Amino acid sequence: MFSSLPQNSILIAPQHIHTLIRKKIIQEKKGIIGLHIYSLSTYLNIHTPQELLSKESFYFQCRKQLTPLSSSIHIYRNTYTSYPFIKQCSTFLEEMKYYQIHPSQLPIQTEAQKELQQILSTLYTIPNTMDSKQETLQKLLQTHLHNVYIYDTFFSYEEYLIVQQLLNSGAKLLKEEHKKGETSFFHSVNMRQEVEAMAQYIIEHQLCADDINITVCDEAYKPLIHQIFERYKIPFTILKQTLPSVFIKRFITLLKYHMNPCKQTLQACIDAHIWNLPHIYEYSEYTRIFHKHIHDSFHHLEDIQHTNQIINDYELHKLKTLQSYAQEVKEQLLPIIMNIEHATSYEQLFIHIYDIVVASFNSHTSLPTSVQTLQHILQDTLSYIHTNEDLSFLINILEDIQEQEYASTIQGIPITDLQSPLLPTPYNFILGSTQKNFPAFQTKQGIFDEAYIKQIPYPTMKERYDHHLSQMNTLYYRAQHMIVSYPMGTYEGKANEAALEMESFLQKKAKPYPLYTNYQEIPQSYTITSTTAKQLFTKDNVLKGSISAFERYIQCPFSYFLRYGLQIKDPVSYGFNESKVGTLSHHILESLTNEYGKEYVYATSEHILNILEQELSYMRHLYPNHEAFIMAMKQRLLENIMQNLAILKEMEEHSHLTPTKTEYSFIYDIMSSDIMIRLHGFIDRIDEAREFIRIIDYKSSIKSLKEQDVFSALQLQLVTYAIVARKHFQKDIVGAYYYSLKNENIPFHAGKMQRRPVSYIPLQTQDYEDAIYQTHRLQGWTMHEDIMAIDDTGTHIVGVSMQKDGLIKARKLYNLDVLEQHFHELYQTIGKRIIKGDIDCKPSEDACLFCNYKEICRYKGTSEKKELLVNIDESIYQKGGV
Repeated sequence: MFSSLPQNSILIAPQHIHTLIRKKIIQEKKGIIGLHIYSLSTYLNIHTPQELLSKESFYFQCRKQLTPLSSSIHIYRNTYTSYPFIKQCSTFLEEMKYYQIHPSQLPIQTEAQKELQQILSTLYTIPNTMDSKQETLQKLLQTHLHNVYIYDTFFSYEEYLIVQQLLNSGAKLLKEEHKKGETSFFHSVNMRQEVEAMAQYIIEHQLCADDINITVCDEAYKPLIHQIFERYKIPFTILKQTLPSVFIKRFITLLKYHMNPCKQTLQACIDAHIWNLPHIYEYSEYTRIFHKHIHDSFHHLEDIQHTNQIINDYELHKLKTLQSYAQEVKEQLLPIIMNIEHATSYEQLFIHIYDIVVASFNSHTSLPTSVQTLQHILQDTLSYIHTNEDLSFLINILEDIQEQEYASTIQGIPITDLQSPLLPTPYNFILGSTQKNFPAFQTKQGIFDEAYIKQIPYPTMKERYDHHLSQMNTLYYRAQHMIVSYPMGTYEGKANEAALEMESFLQKKAKPYPLYTNYQEIPQSYTITSTTAKQLFTKDNVLKGSISAFERYIQCPFSYFLRYGLQIKDPVSYGFNESKVGTLSHHILESLTNEYGKEYVYATSEHILNILEQELSYMRHLYPNHEAFIMAMKQRLLENIMQNLAILKEMEEHSHLTPTKTEYSFIYDIMSSDIMIRLHGFIDRIDEAREFIRIIDYKSSIKSLKEQDVFSALQLQLVTYAIVARKHFQKDIVGAYYYSLKNENIPFHAGKMQRRPVSYIPLQTQDYEDAIYQTHRLQGWTMHEDIMAIDDTGTHIVGVSMQKDGLIKARKLYNLDVLEQHFHELYQTIGKRIIKGDIDCKPSEDACLFCNYKEICRYKGTSEKKELLVNIDESIYQKGGV
């Protein structure tokens, strides 16, 4: 078809297929002398005078013309000078002039319509692009267009009318032969499986890339195709993409900072990667943590030397380092920011911001094409910018700009959309043919919707819809094999239906798209040699570690390797988070028990406030901008501690033991085959009587001790504490328990039903208080039959109760001698695995939820159920249980 074009001819075709046309001409013949290929809009523009008012200037002119109407506009008072409103008016004005609709022909039945007619009448006199286009078209139609050829493809209704006028003046239509080929119709579960199945179809049928076109009914398919085709190594080219301009986005972000120079708008500039400065991330963190703006002082941490219970030396050092980095960035940014804030004119502001944005791009890469677009807009609109309101209007215009990218070369399968059909091909895949996306006819919406234009001499919706369907013929009849597919559902679970028009054309129902799946988990094995493991984890043949470190190893050996082998510290959690609340609660109870012993439960709120004030005054100095939050936290902590003291008071009144040790530090050695395992840690609280000891471990939430977790080494702390305390103090261990400091949510009903006799019993305040004590009972293991020493009513420990004979007994009574043997074996097993170099990424259930190393391991497998590391039997219990 194209090889028959004469020399010095003009071919009008959509821009996205220019490369394909040139390629086809070169394949059919060596070339055509003097051939010019234009899109329809470009062909009209080259015959249009250059002194046209730009679209952006036209918007400002409209705004200027409409401003004096403020006294007569009521319904649209808040919007009539806004950019979205003026843009809609501008588009409709072009259509009015194209269809020769005078403002007097507009409807005026309602007050809103009268105001629209007044607005459009005011704007009608401003010359726009349609005026010049009509003038240009009339001049062209007066000449004989014998050398103009128009390729028959998809045209909008307005473009189609222009094409018909050009054909009437001598232009010739290059029309492809309409011949229906073979068709296939498939459905898939979702878009991803649809693209996956298409890729497999191409490979299975060994299709050549030059024989394929892909038409997508939804732009969301393009990134999916890019991702999946890259994996299958299928060559492709996306012919046209609409993308936001990074250059213009950065320019807008800086303009917004000029209009509102605050911390949030400056952070938006940093997030847009305008400044590629070292430690820019640290600057953002510092200003976020301390609520600082760039004009504030960055020196308040320099005077803080000591630490307290909440902030340790390491955290304070990290905060000071963060401040020094932030100060460095501030010194580099401040001169730039001052120039933006205090620009003497808008022209100077634009120049300064433009230079900053240009500098933000790599010097080795070319600037995007949107740079020229921005330059032209600024040149055309600068004379209209006098106030920040004008600047805001310009920002709205710039935010609406999208960057059109056209492929300069085609390598592999071309990918296009419904409104951009390609040349005939053996195979055409049409993706996403749902009722929502096909045939993609756009009805009139907004202010000038279908109901509005129905009242004026405008083409009817039926005329426009029929034309749109006729243009779909360019899609139906240009492939020997047309493979149509659609997803039956969205990712959100909503159902899709096949397009009725496509079903009508294909005359068949869709069948499942063949998709071959073969999921095989990729094995990941991480090991190091025994020699390396000893060098990393031991010193002088001693394997040191806290109990939680060994628990971490069982939860995930790879996490243990990163933390204790490579010494990658967990990131510091700045601010006053839940862990610091727990630390402070621990400290308060520790201070009270150290000072008052068993009488700590009678501590007054004033005394607790003094402790809180002492600790929180440090936090107030550290975080001076968090005063309101710290005050609220103080009140919350006070209430929580007082509630816990009331609960603990009840427990202490029925216990014969006295708290004697808090934060008890210990070291405990266990011999293994070729190394010494050295445990170190702190026991939160030890209660003693003459011959008994009780262990209490404070927790920030309710936690129970489970045999499966204990003997699979996921819960080692409590029993280890009991073993250590018995050895250090040479006393019997009554039990080891968790106590939750959290103020739990307790469901409480208004009453309950009694069966015999049937009656309703309303619950009283005492029932509510009993529910509180029931929720906050100690949870753990009891190891001595003389439980009366720690609970003489059997109501303060889970699993302990008073029998009918008045004796207090535990449901299970554990044998600490046997537990000690098993625990030595547990630690020896763990030590051998560590020294062997077993660091496989095998996380237990929930191990990844709060892991800080997920970005390193990127583990995608399933969690591993941890098996028991020792063989247990009934010997772990002693006689005396229920």
